[in-house]
Amino acid sequence: MLNRIGSRWEMDIEERMKLDQLDTITDEAIAGAIYRTKLKAWKRAGIDHISPSHLETASTSFAKWYMHYIKKIDTDTNPALERGKQVEHAIFLNIMGIVKDVDECVRIAKERFSDKLMLGPSKLASIAKESANLEPMIKSGIEFLKPYGMPKLQYAATAEKFIQPSIKYKLDQLAVNCVGNMDAVYEPDKKIVDVKTSAKSVNGLLRSWRRQGAIYASANPGYSMEFVVITPKGVTSIKQTDEEIKDGLNEATLIAQTVQRWLLLKEQPHQLAEIIIPDFSSFKMQDPEYQAAGHEIWGF
Repeated sequence: MLNRIGSRWEMDIEERMKLDQLDTITDEAIAGAIYRTKLKAWKRAGIDHISPSHLETASTSFAKWYMHYIKKIDTDTNPALERGKQVEHAIFLNIMGIVKDVDECVRIAKERFSDKLMLGPSKLASIAKESANLEPMIKSGIEFLKPYGMPKLQYAATAEKFIQPSIKYKLDQLAVNCVGNMDAVYEPDKKIVDVKTSAKSVNGLLRSWRRQGAIYASANPGYSMEFVVITPKGVTSIKQTDEEIKDGLNEATLIAQTVQRWLLLKEQPHQLAEIIIPDFSSFKMQDPEYQAAGHEIWGF
């Protein structure tokens, strides 16, 4: 049974007034009022879902989360992020039989990489370094993943991109769904594979990966979760354990619930900036566009 006195404080005034007009207030009516209050908070912020990326940003910088998801401030892609996208794209071009020549896959990746970063403000040295990482990562990634067979993937030729299998999952007490796109699903083996790239070796699952894998695995009961980590020096496979999935899902839920409670604190989304102290010295906030936008929002 719900704590009815405490639960009233989880509702907005409109929902409390609706409840007061009922002849009989049931637990279901209270739960519905709380849910609608939460949902309205997300709608006011212009957000109809969250994703593992939402959770990663919120866990490292609420200021950046506010600017990206509330103020809709986006930045140009950076070399490391774009390297990851193009390595993955090139690997599956080959594995799916779309481009059979590995060297041609590398050429396509380098061309796409350059095109994406031509307009960006990234440093030339960083671009050159990540461009050089493309070939060894693509070749080792293809060699490693080829024996896995063909995953569940569709290729949209006109858009020159893959349509990845999607998930929708409801985290506990959250009013919006958590959605995501999985890199590859291998149906016969009941296995989800997420491809990660890194300029340096990685020991174990990063916390953000653990949360991501937990959401994907929880949305697909009976499937295992595996991360294939590609560096310039080789490939490592990390299988997420049941315990790591449980812990990752709990962590993802707590972060999402914290964001939801934060959204409930103010009637208007722009007022949320009043309860954030941004750290512009953080590497997450170094982008010049974020710096300029932050100055406009917080005045320093």
